[in-house]
Amino acid sequence: MSKSMIPGNPDNIERLNFSKNFQTAFRAFFTSLTLVQNVKVIIPTLVYMFLQLAIMTLYLLSIERPWTSFWALFAGGVAAGDLAHFPRHLLLMQQVLGRVDMLVDTFVHVVFQAATVSLVSAAFRKKTVSLSASMKESCGRYFKLVFVSLLSAVLVYSAINLARHLSGNMDGIVRAGVAASGVLAGLVVQVFFLFSIPIIMHANPPVARIVPDSLRMALKLPLASAFIVAVSFVITLPTTFLSLKAGMIALQLSPDFMIHSHIASMIMELTAAYLLTAGATIIFIHKMEAVSK
Repeated sequence: MSKSMIPGNPDNIERLNFSKNFQTAFRAFFTSLTLVQNVKVIIPTLVYMFLQLAIMTLYLLSIERPWTSFWALFAGGVAAGDLAHFPRHLLLMQQVLGRVDMLVDTFVHVVFQAATVSLVSAAFRKKTVSLSASMKESCGRYFKLVFVSLLSAVLVYSAINLARHLSGNMDGIVRAGVAASGVLAGLVVQVFFLFSIPIIMHANPPVARIVPDSLRMALKLPLASAFIVAVSFVITLPTTFLSLKAGMIALQLSPDFMIHSHIASMIMELTAAYLLTAGATIIFIHKMEAVSK
């Protein structure tokens, strides 16, 4: 038997059975939603949402130096003085906080996702685990969690920006197609890393085995894994498209629209993140229990 925690030789019939994969993904999502009855499983998500709201509030209130100089670091060539004036401060909020969120997501959100894995696993198996114990376990595996979080973020960011760079001199459908290919590549990366956090929290393997084991698990049920990632992505599409037009809408309606847009995006992204994390955890548990029988 392979030393990897995920045995090889997957069942090809199961792997490529569209109906079975769809049912697996649907059951994982449905179970994720039913587990919300146990409020404890979504507390890490709620705590992280309040953290993001606190960052947004801090941004809205800090329109003087030295804070404007700090926020300007994330504004991409915008001077600190531009962040000290209304409504420019609000209109630049999405640009600034979008980059701040990327940083915080990579180094902080992953800890809350790992705690969610522990709580979902316990609730699904009808066991008891405290929030403090799950957070302590997550923090104890922080460097492995950040490793996979940072690696996946770099790969997704690289894929999207490479496609954006290549499509820069193109027009029409070709440009849209090349740009979309970057998004598709980013989603494929997410599929590869889908089971990395459950693997870390359940087996805590060496760093070198985490991504290969996650990929091996994803290849056992590639369509189910793709469904989980795709549905989570689709959930965020309405607010993603809204955010692209938020600045223009804010100029026509009110600068305060930027606040509403940011909060809406935050809620949808965290909802998608919970479903992605919980769904992957449930599929992982099912698969590992089937292997152990």
